[in-house]
This record gives sequence, structure tokens and C-alpha cells, in this order.
Amino acid sequence: HVDEWTNVGVFHGRVEIVSFLNAPGFVKAETSRGESWPDASKCDGLQFSLKSSTPSYQGFRVSFGSKRPKGAFPYTYGFKTNLKLDPAEADFQTIKLPFTDFTDKWDAGTGDAEVTCAENKEFCPEAEDKANLYSIAVWGEGVEGEVDLQIQSIAAYGCNSGVSSESDTDGEETPIVTFFTGTSSDDDKIQIGRAHV
Repeated sequence: HVDEWTNVGVFHGRVEIVSFLNAPGFVKAETSRGESWPDASKCDGLQFSLKSSTPSYQGFRVSFGSKRPKGAFPYTYGFKTNLKLDPAEADFQTIKLPFTDFTDKWDAGTGDAEVTCAENKEFCPEAEDKANLYSIAVWGEGVEGEVDLQIQSIAAYGCNSGVSSESDTDGEETPIVTFFTGTSSDDDKIQIGRAHV
């Protein structure tokens, strides 16, 4: 849900053991599937501003898109990567997830990458996938425990820069979803929608 008092998206729940699998399941918060998004095809990746009361949880993941590789389960879709937080940071932290870290070849049971983008470019997001993000989701998956994220904003970074995401110059920031704009004027942000959590 969106906390109207703090203007952040709140993702809170618990990943439990699924009895018939004898393994951890998942919890997920996702934006409306198929809605219109700004074109992120010339950007380096996605940038999250967030904090957590469970920053040591090891099953946080982020996904976007609708593509699925051949042989994937019918209910699985999108490109996914791990989301690692700094456990020592109690306040909001900015985390950049390069598009090259995402893969659509991931295990439907655990959420772990089976084949990474670095290992096989067939499973990397292409320009058309970044041009139409379809949806963005945050997950607690494959690891039992409490999950908590307070999401201040989600943006694409390194847009139209022509430089690597590892450079000190990341280019223009293009916000994709904004829950909270801080002291910035409304003109600085593109408010598209709010995650359904």
C-alpha cells in the first residue's frame, strides 16, 4: 500500500514455507500490468530509493517486463535480478540495478537466475523490453522470513548518456515511478502510477 502520511510505497509481509513444496514461497508487489511507461531503452538501469527494517533479508528481488524464454512456466514472466541492501544503512539508500544484471531465465521455484545475462545474451533485456517495461515488481522470494521495504522512488538512470553505469557520470535521470518527490518540483518528476502492494 501507499502510506499517505510518509508518501512511500510500503511492501511488508512474510515469506513462509510452502508445505507441499517444503520450500519457501514468495510475496510480491507489482504495478498494474501492461500500463504505459516512459521509454527506458537508452538508459543504463533502474534506480531505487528505499529503506528497510529487514535489510539483511537475502531474498529481495526486482523484476520488470513480460518476456519469457522458451520452456518457462506459463505463469512466469519478466526479467529479474537480486536486490541487495546495505544492512548498516538505517535511512533511505539509493540502489542502482544495471539492466545487464537482469535475466528472464530464472527458476520459478526459487527466483534464482538459472542463466545470467552475462553468461548468455539471449536472456538479456533488449531495447524493446526496456522501451516497454510492462510492469515493475519487488519480491521477497526463495528465503523464509519477514520482508519490509519502504519505497520512496523508482527511476531509470544513465539515460541518453552513452556511458557505462559504472561511470561517475550517469547522465540524465528519468523517473519511472515516483511515490515521493521530496523538495523537487513536480516538473522534475514523471508520476506514472503507484504499485499495488
